[in-house]
Amino acid sequence: RWESEAADQVFLRQSLGNQKWEELTWSEVSSRVRRLASFIRDYADQSGIPSGSNLSIWSTNTIDWILADLAIALSGHVNVPLYPTQDLDSARYVLSHAEVKLVLIGATAAGDHALDVLPEDATAVALRGCQSRLAKACAYQLPKILDEFEPFADSPVAGPRDLFTIMYSSGTTGHPKGVMIHQSCPAMTARIFARWISPTE
Repeated sequence: RWESEAADQVFLRQSLGNQKWEELTWSEVSSRVRRLASFIRDYADQSGIPSGSNLSIWSTNTIDWILADLAIALSGHVNVPLYPTQDLDSARYVLSHAEVKLVLIGATAAGDHALDVLPEDATAVALRGCQSRLAKACAYQLPKILDEFEPFADSPVAGPRDLFTIMYSSGTTGHPKGVMIHQSCPAMTARIFARWISPTE
């Protein structure tokens, strides 16, 4: 809706330091998300990864995190995010337990060791903030993906009982435990916040 109704309005801002900001409009975000979704779908098709499979983002909070999250959903898959400070043992467990085949990696506390814990059949994509040596070791880099892939044209609408994300606990009391969150959950939460912000509406 917003990519068509508010195409020229700023959607995301990323601090560049020194009071400088990168700003992306809805149209620019749409283009990047749709190009990344095209890559994910192409990679999944070539690798035999079925629709609804678990993919992962391992990164601090950046514009690329939002782009990756939206692209995973648009491409018909499920995001299983890792904490940016996730220790290697718990990251290895989550990625293996969730059978993750594609991991989008940005800046993490794991640094160059992030690739060490990926399952043998998993592939890495370098996002913003990914350390240069690690980024070069990743099979794909986001800027190149955005240059090479055309935007995914479809806009599928998920059902309320479709899986939205799997959030794993920190694992402080044993192995991390995954909580399956359906599409209806964020929708319900948004409605609650909307009523709280504007109780008369």
